[in-house]
Amino acid sequence: MSILDTVIENSLESLNIEHFYNDYLVADKRTPVHDMSLGEIANVHYSENQYGLYKRFLTEHDLQNKLTRYGGAEGTLETVLITAKHAGALTGLSELDERHITFFDGAQDAISNVISCTVSPLGSGYRNKQFVLAAIPSYPYAASILNQKCGVKLFQAFSGDEFAQGVVDCIDETVGAILINIPQNPLGYILTADHAERINHAARLHDCAIIVDMVYAGFTDKGDIQQALSRFDPERTIYCDSFSKIFGLPGLRLGMAFSRNQQICSALRAVKSAHSLLPSALKYLFIGYLLKNHQGLIEAIQTSLRMRHHLFASSFEALNSSAARLLPSDNHLYRCIDLGGMSIPSDKALDEWTYSLEKRTGVRVTSGSKFFPNLNFVQNHSPKYMYCSSGQTHKPFWRISLGKEPEIEAVSQKICTFLRNH
Repeated sequence: MSILDTVIENSLESLNIEHFYNDYLVADKRTPVHDMSLGEIANVHYSENQYGLYKRFLTEHDLQNKLTRYGGAEGTLETVLITAKHAGALTGLSELDERHITFFDGAQDAISNVISCTVSPLGSGYRNKQFVLAAIPSYPYAASILNQKCGVKLFQAFSGDEFAQGVVDCIDETVGAILINIPQNPLGYILTADHAERINHAARLHDCAIIVDMVYAGFTDKGDIQQALSRFDPERTIYCDSFSKIFGLPGLRLGMAFSRNQQICSALRAVKSAHSLLPSALKYLFIGYLLKNHQGLIEAIQTSLRMRHHLFASSFEALNSSAARLLPSDNHLYRCIDLGGMSIPSDKALDEWTYSLEKRTGVRVTSGSKFFPNLNFVQNHSPKYMYCSSGQTHKPFWRISLGKEPEIEAVSQKICTFLRNH
């Protein structure tokens, strides 16, 4: 006999995403020489590092009343308005103000709360919108979806064209929300304004929400991305962003959701408050301080990622092998290496290759298997998972994170040497 909820008990394997973050509880015990696995940002050339800026913020502000009182939005109107201006600049939504912004404990928390506001739990009799439509390979969104006791419909997409077509082909009356990540993680493709219009049409036809995870929107040179972000249906679209990426502060756990739809904005604030109150006012006061006084840090991070992105590509070209090739990417934080020509027959074999790379070279990367749900688990929990496209074969690849490694050329050469020898 178990006191656990049945949905949670039967979904534990998918809900636990510690393995995606290299089992972070023990990661410090086996730190690699070159960690190219996580989307963390470090070694950026700026006048002061993030911790130094945090200490400066603490000394320049009287925070006694923030520490001893519930936060809410009290006394932080300036911060919210600065954040709204920042969000508007990325999306072209110039009319955003304090009514449109809700803070969360990271973008993942924002996405989870948006899902709970737009998609009904599986089996609920009062509404048929019980599935989220999403593409793979991707960040393990399924954990957030299943945690809201909703179902997930999956299709494979390796480009913006394939994503838009997948939405059109796979959406139906049971979909409550379409989940979009641009620029995409791990593959780095973006969507265009034309893609956005096709998705809008599908969403209107089936009366569902559009959730846009835009945490990497500042990490691309493509001007198309702002056009796409601004073209999504304003009455259906909720954007989620993260200061973990913008300022390289994942330890802060601060994200936000915003929309031009006032009804969804009110619902998000109410749901978040009911769930855990709003995030600490200290966190978003610090972000407001950075947005107001240290825009240069954002630019320094963008410049570093752009340089590492192009340097890794030029270094990797030395491999000159048809068996392993660098996939195109418009997300400067990540590059993916296609291992389709290396005779890797399964996810297990790919994971073994990934481990062997780290053991032999000191380079830790992310196995492409982590961006797909476990097929055996999917087949055993078919009511929660639905594959909408015929292909379920996982293409073998590695994701390379360029966020904090300064020795890009050395790492590229180590990876190339390893691949040559295999």
